[in-house]
Amino acid sequence: MPFIKLRVTQWLKRREHRELVEEMDTTQRIQLFAAGATIDDADTQDLVEELRMPPYRSTVEDYGEVVIQHGFLVMFGIAFPLAALINFLNNMAECRTDTYKMLAVHQRPDADDAADIGGWLPVLKVLSTASIVTTAALVTITTPALQLALPDFIGNVGERYPAVSFLIFEHVLF
Repeated sequence: MPFIKLRVTQWLKRREHRELVEEMDTTQRIQLFAAGATIDDADTQDLVEELRMPPYRSTVEDYGEVVIQHGFLVMFGIAFPLAALINFLNNMAECRTDTYKMLAVHQRPDADDAADIGGWLPVLKVLSTASIVTTAALVTITTPALQLALPDFIGNVGERYPAVSFLIFEHVLF
């Protein structure tokens, strides 16, 4: 009985596979053959099903989400320190959803060699510089302790001119 059940299951899979192959267009057949598969191969059913999925566009949107999230965290994380934990949990969930998206929803993307993260590096450098400025501004505006500590170094100027405190703190951070 188990042998007959196995053979019937294999026959049904082959029949379903042939129906999928008959519905394929020419471009999908070319992609299938380029991957080294044959139409009659029973192991190519997953490949045929993947070819029917929409293609994966690019990683630009995925990088964009991460860079925007990083920007908010480094620029305003001092105002809400719990944001780092929320950011971490969100990134863990994002990892899982992106994995599911690449494995089950879209075709697998082509592998491209890359030496670095490309155009995102200047964006991250600008965000780092902007984060230093915003952090220095938030600290000097909201923290009177910094202005009280600075008179020891610069006299009463720090209390009268918070911009001087900001410039000193910003240069220390840079």
